[in-house]
Amino acid sequence: MLIPQTEKLYLEMTAKLHAKNNDVLSNLLRLSSSLEIIENNIIYLSRLVAQLGFSSDAEEVFFFKHVKPKFYSWKILMVEQFNIVSNIPVDTEESIREYYLRELDFVRRYFEQNQFLYQYYIKDESALDEEYFLRRNRQKIIPSVHVDAFETKGDYTFAKFRACDQLRDFLLTRIRLIYTNPESSIMQILSKNSQLKWTDEKIKLVELAYGVYFMGSLNNGKADISQIVDLLERTLNVDLGVAYRKFIDISRRKNKGFTVYLDGMREAIHEHISSKDNFNKFKRP
Repeated sequence: MLIPQTEKLYLEMTAKLHAKNNDVLSNLLRLSSSLEIIENNIIYLSRLVAQLGFSSDAEEVFFFKHVKPKFYSWKILMVEQFNIVSNIPVDTEESIREYYLRELDFVRRYFEQNQFLYQYYIKDESALDEEYFLRRNRQKIIPSVHVDAFETKGDYTFAKFRACDQLRDFLLTRIRLIYTNPESSIMQILSKNSQLKWTDEKIKLVELAYGVYFMGSLNNGKADISQIVDLLERTLNVDLGVAYRKFIDISRRKNKGFTVYLDGMREAIHEHISSKDNFNKFKRP
């Protein structure tokens, strides 16, 4: 089956990108190597589609609406972030803040220019799915011109929306850091950590992160696993390394099951509520 293979491929790709981000490399070298990883995965993805095909129109729609945009959005995001970071003015924090606000305005205008499809994207509408995400319907645009067998009317736009959502979050975070304390430099603010610290096994936090990811609990399911891991690392002052490697360890569990920590949480909650109910039964009215 095609879709399960693509999810494994995607998790492996994001793990490699996360590892690359932790390497001590120049920004340009990191961009180049990251784009190579993404491009290789997109090529492999297209070969999988050519080899396996789709079992139904519904599977093809799902692939071009959700799967391909997930992969391709990384290519757009990496380039845009590199351009933004490379052009930060060497000036006052007020100038830097204004620079970020202008970049944020570019993102906002893109959403406005594509307002109909963006609303369709964020509300996860489905009425026009066949029109936008079946390859045969792309032929209606310019019938006389050859159309790439790996493209539909809407998959690139959805990839751009996904990338722009992450880019907007990136810019808002940078802006908030400056507003938090105008007297401090950005790097000083970035170095400040939460007072909370994860003190349990790291693999348990990875299990929690992937549980949140697979449940689609953040940003209507559009939050990436790397974003969730990054959020937990920053909030809980912990370095999870390449989280996907720990997830591989989780997937190899046999005797204890795959969700040891989550099952333990469920049992702890159940036990607490049960013991509280039992206690209440003996309380005097």
